[in-house]
Amino acid sequence: MGAPGLVKNLLYNVALNRLGRREQTAYYPVAACYLVTYRCELECCYCLENTRFRCPDGQISELDTEGALATVAGIRTCCGVIDISGGEPALRADLDLILQSCRELRFEEIMLNSNGLSLLDRLGLLTHVHTVVLGIDSLHEDGFVRITGGTSAQHRLQLEALETLCRLRSELHFDLELCTVMLAEHLDEIEPIIDWCFRHEVLLSLSPHIGPDLRVDARLADDPRYRQITSKLVDYRRQGLPLLGSFGYYEGLRDLGRHNCLPMANLTVNPLGEMFWPCGEIQQRGPSFVEGKPYRQMVDEARASLGPLPDCTDRCHFSCRLALSAVINRPWDLPAERKHLKRYRRFASSMLIERG
Repeated sequence: MGAPGLVKNLLYNVALNRLGRREQTAYYPVAACYLVTYRCELECCYCLENTRFRCPDGQISELDTEGALATVAGIRTCCGVIDISGGEPALRADLDLILQSCRELRFEEIMLNSNGLSLLDRLGLLTHVHTVVLGIDSLHEDGFVRITGGTSAQHRLQLEALETLCRLRSELHFDLELCTVMLAEHLDEIEPIIDWCFRHEVLLSLSPHIGPDLRVDARLADDPRYRQITSKLVDYRRQGLPLLGSFGYYEGLRDLGRHNCLPMANLTVNPLGEMFWPCGEIQQRGPSFVEGKPYRQMVDEARASLGPLPDCTDRCHFSCRLALSAVINRPWDLPAERKHLKRYRRFASSMLIERG
């Protein structure tokens, strides 16, 4: 039997969810996010996936190359889409080998999440990926410094990376996306980023700031400007402008109401190759892919030792959780989502797009 693909697992999630068999959706991840490292050059004020939060004792643990390749191979047995993330993945000297392995394993989509600071010296990495997701939270120097804790020189380097990636995407055949976090004290940074993406036809993913309690920052949720911005996003998405995510996702961002989260639709794997149960936010460490166990067995062991999937209907209103859950809960949005992605994703196969 071949490795499961995106369409198969997505349809399994839709069917099982509609049948009320939510627990079994864990057997069919639509995508997997492999955090290859927690190391990063920046200390973004909102980020929970860096050494400050995940390695408070200062001990950074991550797999060597052999272990990372075994993890990628294990993920391929259950999933057709992989997102190589962190931390900053480009800080791994062996990232080219990890991405090359993803290619050889014929993942339907290989995504690379990056802040861009180390990519300009490693442009060869881009030949292995279908999509580069660049984290951009401000186009202005002062905003960048305040949000990321970085320097003016790093801001200039990030903008250079953004311009370079935008220029090279057609030549090297990868798609470019921006990922932005909406912060209560920096809401004025959002409109310039939206405008840039719309002008360059680059898909943009927006998420509200989620605190350690996994709820939207109250200062943000209570700010009328947030409601104004998210209402605009719903209208922009309805107009077919380049926003990543379904109608249901942007309505969820606007309303911040209850939602049916399907956390294992987006499997999260930590730098030691361990699957998080039920998600990377709750951070319960399950079996490691390095152990070589069948994925379904890993799920069963995690459920037996850590408990059933929780009901987090009032938490995690951000893209890693809400975006996939929204489209699975509203399968009638799938045709429009496919058409939307086909327009803006020229080289990737994500979400029902066939790769040529």
